[in-house]
Amino acid sequence: MTVSRVTQLKEGIRRGSWLSRCLSVSRRAILTSWRRRPGKIISINAPPFEVQNLHDEKFDETEALTTFAVAVAAVAREYHVNYVLRPGFVLVLGSGRDDISWPQGKEWTGGEIRMQHWDKRLFRASVIALTIHELTKPRNVLRLEREIEHRERATVEVKRLQL
Repeated sequence: MTVSRVTQLKEGIRRGSWLSRCLSVSRRAILTSWRRRPGKIISINAPPFEVQNLHDEKFDETEALTTFAVAVAAVAREYHVNYVLRPGFVLVLGSGRDDISWPQGKEWTGGEIRMQHWDKRLFRASVIALTIHELTKPRNVLRLEREIEHRERATVEVKRLQL
């Protein structure tokens, strides 16, 4: 029995396992008449970072996800960030040493947190460092520059105001 794309879509929506930004589907829409929009299909259940466990080290995935979420939220609060911070990295457990590989390139991809053994404090510190590093992405610096320029234009000295 072959399963059509519409049936897969219905099952995915019913289970709530994924959300599609690509598809124009509402609860009242007829699923047979959907149309594709440019974009990505994102998974709700996907972790915000990838894990590579080289030597089957024991670690609590829920603890790692909670630590990640709290650390990113704390950095956003500390630096008064009003947009979503999403540092991209791979957690490599069972590595030869503990260190951070910083994201590089135009898209700043490829960051890694390498750990010999799971250490919550080291992971938290690394996530904080990568999140702060995320703030200095070229697109974030450009956005901040535009915001500052907008505020400079909006500021007027009182002397210049004439009644």
